[in-house]
Amino acid sequence: MRAFIFSVFVLLLAPALAWAQSAGFTVGGAAISQDDIIDARALPGMDGAAALMITMTDAATARLQSLPADITISWQGKAIAQGPATSLIASNVLMINSGTGSVEETTALAKAISGKDPLPDSLDETE
Repeated sequence: MRAFIFSVFVLLLAPALAWAQSAGFTVGGAAISQDDIIDARALPGMDGAAALMITMTDAATARLQSLPADITISWQGKAIAQGPATSLIASNVLMINSGTGSVEETTALAKAISGKDPLPDSLDETE
């Protein structure tokens, strides 16, 4: 009986888990996992807004090479950037220059997307 209840639980839970995975971070419809992200950080702008810079692994960048010319970048199903792939992705770095909010909001978004704090800016910060 326990095995039956467990099986039913797994069958009911599987779609929810699949939805949670698909509702994460996507670039041009391609899912980017936290394992694909080396670093994510907010870069302050002169106007108080911030840019979001995400550094990805070589494997993640290679998967994005086949994207169409125009892409949408989404977080939890909400578009956070749109534009030409060539202007958004360069050398393993994804740059979102507008629409992410203040430095504090963008820092929180970067951490939510990557699942970790940004890497230190220098080796001196690791001591």
